[in-house]
Amino acid sequence: LAPELANMENSAFIEEIVAVDFPGHGLSSHKSADNVQVLSDYAQYVMEALSWLGWYKPGEKNDSKQITVIGHSMGAGVATFVAAAWPDHIRSLVLVESFGPVFRNVSDVAKHLRASCEKRMQSNRTLYADGLNRSRIYPTIDIAVKTRMYTAKMCPGEQYISKEAAEALVGRGTLQVKNEGVRFRHDPRLSWPSIQYNTQNQIEHLWRSIRAPVCVIKGDDGWPLTEEYSEFVSKIRPLIHSLIKLPGSHHLHADPSTVDAASVTIAKFLKLT
Repeated sequence: LAPELANMENSAFIEEIVAVDFPGHGLSSHKSADNVQVLSDYAQYVMEALSWLGWYKPGEKNDSKQITVIGHSMGAGVATFVAAAWPDHIRSLVLVESFGPVFRNVSDVAKHLRASCEKRMQSNRTLYADGLNRSRIYPTIDIAVKTRMYTAKMCPGEQYISKEAAEALVGRGTLQVKNEGVRFRHDPRLSWPSIQYNTQNQIEHLWRSIRAPVCVIKGDDGWPLTEEYSEFVSKIRPLIHSLIKLPGSHHLHADPSTVDAASVTIAKFLKLT
């Protein structure tokens, strides 16, 4: 998506594009073995990156660069936290295949706490034993790509990911293992139960704290919304400047057949805002 936006005609309104690998993603290192996964924590990493770029000065409201935040899936949840907590620094917000952070029923808080703690106690012993990475090794990069495509099909609804997009993700997200093959470098704890989730009421208040115009892009065959989440979307719909449905699946911003429509849609929104 970033190269598509940067190389579009009349893209002078885009000064610079920075893509961030969160901890445990891409080429970034993992969090420490005793750390926990809480989505809101990633908002700090975004602001730390902006600070190092000289685009944001902590504590100073009027001496920071106005930016556009674009996030996909989990990244869209993080982008929502950023736009809500730092509304004076965000020019516009684009969410791809997400309406912000997921929420859970407030009555399940104890259940989630136990599930998270027990998963960590059971898995950390083997995951970090002797300091070795014990994740699965794939004999070839091609098998890893096919596995990534298969996991997309196993997700809810009619999801898929193109071979080209899977190759890009796997190429950046794997590590060569001498004489054995490749292993995914992402932190497996990213898929573990979180120790803390937000409630629907909290997420709704996050949305009401956002002052920037918001564009939400959903794929026709993207991640399906539950009945409960659909009701939530109807509540926040007046807060969304543009809600657009495009052909494609959960990775419509990366699949070659759909990235053009996604980039054109985002560019039009950014020009208007």
